[in-house]
Amino acid sequence: MKHETIVKILILLLILSGTGALAYFQYEKPAHSPTNISNDAVERLVACTGENFIECARPLVNELLVSNSGADVMNLLSEKYPSSQCHFFGHVVGQQLYLKTGNVEHSLSTCNNACASACVHGVIGEAFAQEAGIDEDAFDPQHLRPEDVRLLGERLCASNSTCHGVGHALFMTYGEFDPALALCAEIATGAARVFCYRGVFMQYADIISEKSTRDSAIIARPTFETLASLCTHGSIEGRLACFRYLPRMHADMQKEFGATVEIRRSSTEQLCESLSDKESRNACFLGLGVYYAGSFYSDPQFVHDMCEHLSLETDQASCTLGAISSAAEYRRTSELIAYCDATPDTLVRKICYHAVFSTTHFMGVSIAGNVEYEMACAKSPNPECAEGIAEYKNDPWERILAQ
Repeated sequence: MKHETIVKILILLLILSGTGALAYFQYEKPAHSPTNISNDAVERLVACTGENFIECARPLVNELLVSNSGADVMNLLSEKYPSSQCHFFGHVVGQQLYLKTGNVEHSLSTCNNACASACVHGVIGEAFAQEAGIDEDAFDPQHLRPEDVRLLGERLCASNSTCHGVGHALFMTYGEFDPALALCAEIATGAARVFCYRGVFMQYADIISEKSTRDSAIIARPTFETLASLCTHGSIEGRLACFRYLPRMHADMQKEFGATVEIRRSSTEQLCESLSDKESRNACFLGLGVYYAGSFYSDPQFVHDMCEHLSLETDQASCTLGAISSAAEYRRTSELIAYCDATPDTLVRKICYHAVFSTTHFMGVSIAGNVEYEMACAKSPNPECAEGIAEYKNDPWERILAQ
């Protein structure tokens, strides 16, 4: 593979690294310890599916929040449910915290970054809705003045993670991509803007999977034909943010039509393979890795199998980048390094290590002099790990991205 291709994939990682949003470390999840919460509301949440998801989940979440903090509830949810399912429940936790306190700062102070900062996103989304005067029972986005939305968005878009929540809220407000993406571009810059774009498309993906935290009646559901041409909106950053969720949306729609797991996987891979330009194809396979990342810690071999059976080395690399960029937010260093250690292709393995370090930096953790990472690499059987740290120090993501 040519050097410029490697750099291109790394740039793609660094634009798209992270989940819908990365960790907002004011609300970092504490070290793991068994929770003392005992409440069958957690077990009953699993029955909340389909169109009545929110109506079912709200009273159960409120029951949990009576005597527990948002962080306590999120820790328990992260232990009980897969990351994608936990993320949906976490949106409701944040939403209900804000409705309970009416204060963004207070609500956020009880959240943590569990399940892809879901609680943070829920708080921001609900604050946006309430402060913009959105009546959930009589929602009419045409009554919102653009200047009010703009001012509110600028205030709430204070970090990458909260700006991701703003993206969710903007799509809920307008129900269309173009005005939501345009406001993201106006109220945010740099990485925060990228996260805002992701929030827009993630909200659409949530609606398709019937996991939206707000009524989706105003949103037209796509067909397979319109979905294939979805990622054509706005800037290159907007299009890449769209591709991050495209495989998930395609697979969820296949599931609606009764497709088996095997058919959904092969069909989604074929979607990515059908893209003619390298940039879109790489971005689509990165989204495929994000889609598989929910199994990263519970079944890493599954993620290896799904990414490494792909025919092209660049597809394998992009899929691996997507999985790492999503899983790295939990900062389980030894497991991240172990995953890269077990990657058979030398070049993909090198990119895997670089992805760990770059994504971690994107979350605000310094790699230079980081003893935890240096010790993990010292135990690695592969020289690419230590080389990745050295390469990262010499070529940090900001400089690559600026080229």
